[in-house]
Amino acid sequence: MSALDGKTISVIGAGNMGGALISGLIESDLLPPESVTAIDIDDEILRGHNCRLGVTTTKDAGAAIPDKDIVILSLKPQIWENVVQPLAESFVSTQLVISIMGGVQCGAIESVLGNSVPVVRAMPNIAALVGEAVTGLAGGKHTSVDHLDLAEAVLMSVGEVVRLQEPQMDAVTGLSGSGPAYVYAMIDALSDGGVKVGIPKPIALKLATQTVIGAAKMVLESGEHPSILKDRVTTPGGTTIAGLAVMEENGVRAALMAAVEAATKRSKELGE
Repeated sequence: MSALDGKTISVIGAGNMGGALISGLIESDLLPPESVTAIDIDDEILRGHNCRLGVTTTKDAGAAIPDKDIVILSLKPQIWENVVQPLAESFVSTQLVISIMGGVQCGAIESVLGNSVPVVRAMPNIAALVGEAVTGLAGGKHTSVDHLDLAEAVLMSVGEVVRLQEPQMDAVTGLSGSGPAYVYAMIDALSDGGVKVGIPKPIALKLATQTVIGAAKMVLESGEHPSILKDRVTTPGGTTIAGLAVMEENGVRAALMAAVEAATKRSKELGE
C-alpha cells in the first residue's frame, strides 16, 4: 500500500520538472490520471500532458487547489510569489504543499499562504525526466513525519530521495540540483578529448557517456569510496596517473568544488 493511495494532486507549473513529476506519478502507477491536475499558462504543455497521460489540465489554479490533498509548486523562483499570493486563500492546513522551487525557503511560502499550511521544500534535478533524479527534501515548521513520508512518496516516483534539514537545502541545489550540468560538461570535454586524439565524435561521445554511467554505477553498487576505486585503476607510471596528474595541474577538482559553492551561494541569493 502506497502513502499516495486515494490522494489527489495539483501541479502548478507543468513544464520540465513539474511535468516530470506528473509523468513519474502516472507511469509508475502510483496515481490514476484522474487524480492528477496539471496547471500551466502554456496551452501546448497542457495538451501534451492530457493527450499523453490523460490527466486533467487547466489554466485556473484557483479552481484546482481547494479539493486537492497535495499541491506541488513548480514555478521559477523569481515569479512564484506573484503567482501564489493571489491564490493564498485557496490553501488549507489539511493540504500538503511541496515546493520544488530553487532557493525558496519554507518560511517564505508559509508566510504567504498562512493558515498553518504544511510546506515541504524539495530539490530534484533534471534527471527526473528519465526517472533517475536524486531529491533532497526538508520540512517547514508545520510539517510532520507523515507529511515528509507523503512528500518522499511523490518524489520517489522520479528517483531517489534523501532527507535533510532546511539549512542544507541550498547546498543540495548547488550539488545535485545543478550537478547534472557539471557532468554534461565533463562528458562533453571527455568526448572532445577523444576527438582530439583521433576518435570520431559519435564514438567518442558514446565512450565518454558509458564511462560516466559505469563509474557511477560502481560507486553506488560497490559501496567503496571513489578515491579507492580511482586508485584501483591507477598503476605506477601508467596512462591513468598521467591523465590524473594533468587534471590536478589544471585544477579540475578545485573547479568542481568551486562550482558547487558558487551554485549554493546563488541559491541563497534567490531565496532572499
